[in-house]
Amino acid sequence: AWAYTTGPVSVSKTEAESLLLYPNPTTDMIFLQSKEAQNYTLIDSEGRILQQGILRGELSLQEFAKGSYTLVLDGQKPQQIVLK
Repeated sequence: AWAYTTGPVSVSKTEAESLLLYPNPTTDMIFLQSKEAQNYTLIDSEGRILQQGILRGELSLQEFAKGSYTLVLDGQKPQQIVLK
């Protein structure tokens, strides 16, 4: 069953404004702009956990090969990260 509504559509401001992850794609570093530190898990394309910890501002990816990775932050949707 389909439901159609008219009126304003909104996005949760707390999720949209609380987190900014950049640049993506990147060559060596990911920066996080957030009101607070985030627990994170970095996963490779085969599902292996490469790194876990607390992300405060920046994450170095220099030790990893070029490719696609998934960054999971607590309470957020997983983010696809491309390392060039």
